[in-house]
Amino acid sequence: MNMYRPKPLALVVLCGTLLSGTCFAWKNSINWNNTPMKQPISLVGYYVNPSGAPPGFSETIQAAARSWSGISGTNIGFAFLGASTQTDQHDRRNVIYWNSAGAGLSSETLAVTTTWTLSDGQITEFDMEFNGTKRFATDGNRNSFDLQSVAVHEAGHAIGFGHEDVLTSVMKSTIAQGSMKRVLFDTDIEGARALYPGPLCIGTIRGDANQDMQFNVTDAVAILRTVVNLSPAPTGCLLQAQDVNCDGAVQVEDAVTILKNVTQGIPFPTCQ
Repeated sequence: MNMYRPKPLALVVLCGTLLSGTCFAWKNSINWNNTPMKQPISLVGYYVNPSGAPPGFSETIQAAARSWSGISGTNIGFAFLGASTQTDQHDRRNVIYWNSAGAGLSSETLAVTTTWTLSDGQITEFDMEFNGTKRFATDGNRNSFDLQSVAVHEAGHAIGFGHEDVLTSVMKSTIAQGSMKRVLFDTDIEGARALYPGPLCIGTIRGDANQDMQFNVTDAVAILRTVVNLSPAPTGCLLQAQDVNCDGAVQVEDAVTILKNVTQGIPFPTCQ
């Protein structure tokens, strides 16, 4: 389990505690890939339970998760899978939620990330909770803790990082009120490359291209074809596509793969 805890002088300790094993920065022995890297994973899917949380909680969590996604030279990233009503339990679902009453948390704890692992160090699940009794903000309020900064730190724990007690790391174990550490430092980036080496093939296709009030493979194919053919995309559609099957071209097959992976929670393939 990993926690952020308030300390004197408005400092907060960001801690990570695992149910099996201990951690220290990226030199940790756990990750989602297993060690050595036998089954590379591209995206770690997660759900957000916004119950009781302040407005914008889910969006802030997603922004924090994106900080660890798409780092050049890595094969790790996060994928938002939608809303959930679940909280902290060992159910193979990665859930991030708001603990309104701070139940089970010490008075010094800002957030906790619990990580489950196999005996070989492979992470199988994480759950992350934020202490609702603490004063969080998203606008840089000097008298509050920056929610996105805390979430970036906790997301690092979720992929196997421990603490790095240097100023130039989002994994530093303390943070002050009003401090904003939303962007990864070189130390964090190098750690991600060490834990998850290799390129990341990811893509997202969204939009009801045929206006049938559904989102399915037909929409994905239609949207991607407009891009491949350089024709205007259907109204209201957003496309971010890459070569997910690693054949050197962005094609309709990539759209189908992307959609199936997102809807079924399957990790994206990794280009070698």
